[in-house]
Amino acid sequence: MKSQNLSAKLTSISSLGLVQLEFNSSMLDTFDLSLLNQTSMDVYIRPALSRDKSNDFDPASVALTWQVVSFKDTLMQVQLNFTNPIAISPLPTFDEIVFNITDPSLLYSPTLKAYLHEDYWVLSSKVRKQMN
Repeated sequence: MKSQNLSAKLTSISSLGLVQLEFNSSMLDTFDLSLLNQTSMDVYIRPALSRDKSNDFDPASVALTWQVVSFKDTLMQVQLNFTNPIAISPLPTFDEIVFNITDPSLLYSPTLKAYLHEDYWVLSSKVRKQMN
């Protein structure tokens, strides 16, 4: 029997910056969430249409902080706090949110006996305009 890989996907991003990541199996979730918040992920905006290459683009306009607010069973919720929410996806083409998993050691499924597969260490999705 071939073992199944542990995978993840971004399933939703609200206009208030609440992101849901869903895993394909129940996860070990009995640890202090601050461990995930410290070193496990880089989260950033990839501006659409290379607008970040423009001379008048201010990288601080898409700056954000983030915090894992919930992690139960197969669902992780991450709250994004944008420095300037109205600068996110200001064009008809949406910016992307990128989650780069830098330390997958906390992302473990006891059911699958597996850590998050490396194919899922970088997750991205379009992000709609954000509200203040």
